[in-house]
This record gives sequence, C-alpha cells and structure tokens, in this order.
Amino acid sequence: MKTEFIFRRKERKYLVNPVLAEDLQKEMAKYLKPELYKNQNTVTCIRSYYFDSPWFQCYYDHLARKPERFKIRVRLYGYNGHFPKKGFLELKEKQGEETHKRRFKVTQSLGQRFMRGEDVFANILRYNSQIELSQLLRTYRTIVNRISQYQLEPLLLVEYRRECFLDKKLGIRITFDRDLIFRAFQNSSITPVRHCFFYPQNRVIMEVKTTDTRPPWLKNLLDRYGLRRQRFSKYCMAVESLYLSPKFMTNMSS
Repeated sequence: MKTEFIFRRKERKYLVNPVLAEDLQKEMAKYLKPELYKNQNTVTCIRSYYFDSPWFQCYYDHLARKPERFKIRVRLYGYNGHFPKKGFLELKEKQGEETHKRRFKVTQSLGQRFMRGEDVFANILRYNSQIELSQLLRTYRTIVNRISQYQLEPLLLVEYRRECFLDKKLGIRITFDRDLIFRAFQNSSITPVRHCFFYPQNRVIMEVKTTDTRPPWLKNLLDRYGLRRQRFSKYCMAVESLYLSPKFMTNMSS
C-alpha cells in the first residue's frame, strides 16, 4: 500500500450501535473494498498521542467550532495490540468544512524523543525520502512552532480498533472505530481526574471521509438507516473523561 503524506477531505461522523455497524459494513462491502493492514488483516489497531496546552487550547478551540483549528499527534498503526517500530507525526488542521492533514514517518523511539522536547529533524530524513526536503522541513517547523506558540505537551493517548472500507479513485474512505481506550500521558504536567477510561462498547464511531461529493448510493444508504451527522471528537471525549468534569461520565452512562 502506497503511503500518503498529505490529505485534504471532508469528514462526517456518526454514532451507531454494534449491530447497526455490522449491517452498514455489509452494505459498504457492496461498493467499497476493505482496507487490509499488512495486506492480510481487516482490523487495524490505532494508538495516538495527542498534544495540548495546560489550559486545553486545542480542546476548547474544537468546542468553540473555530473555523481554523488544529491537532498535533504521534500515531501508530498495528495489529492485535502490537505496533511496529515506525509511526507518524501528524498535523491535522480544520479549515472551514475541510480537514487538511500533513504527516511524516518517525520511529517509535524518535516519536518518544520528540514528545520529550528534542529536535529530531536530522534523524527523520532517512525515513522520509518520498517527501521533498522543503515540504518535510516546512511541516516539521510548523509543528514545532505551534508547540512553542501554544506551549503544547503530550497530554493523553487514544487507542482503538478500526475497520475501513475505501475507493481510492472516488476518494471515499469509511471507517468504523470501536473498543476505545483513553489514557492520560504519564509525564504530563496536568493531573488527571482519572488515568484510564474505557469508552462504552455499545457505541461504534463511523466516519465518512470524502475528497469530493458523496455518491448517490452513500447518501441513500445513510438516509435509509436514518443516520444524522454528529459533531464530536475522540480527542475531546478523552479530555472530558480523563481531565474534566465528572458530569461527563454521567452523560456517557445515560
């Protein structure tokens, strides 16, 4: 599978129960191909380390629906709880209705060093020969400058299992995320309310990602099941469950 480093697309999220998720996946399989991890597994494990400021700048920007906002994260892809040595350092930006994502490869070791505040640019060159040097440097500097400007630090990690269906030619990617786990970052300067939280297993997050308009079959499918777009973020749910008001936990169980 060819690695992509720049994404521009529209994203819509839906919250469904596991039974409905299975029905939807059967429908998706009629039009889209399942994405295979290492060309053999339909389920991918994802682990993301998110940065934020001590006053939760990224979190509150999302809640305020600022037209231009961003997230910085180190992301790993694996299978059955095991992750390879390489992952990605990513800058995800929201610009109006579009989501732009830039990323480059890092080893787990370099990702950990970066999260400790080290400058690792010289070390990442060998892993990113597919990216033009000027583009790689621009992305790296943008991330470093944002971290400095907003006093960002690693705050938490989000881990979950993902199944994905896609059509690259049409620019459609539909993901189903479940079994979410939120963990507070051990070396964060902020004291969490709780260190770990398991998201309810009776909820699956379906996300529709498109680079163009949705095809008629997809719109008809969403209408047939009465699905309505919901605005939320896995990162924001993690902040609320680990760091903020316990009232959030009451809402989750209702």
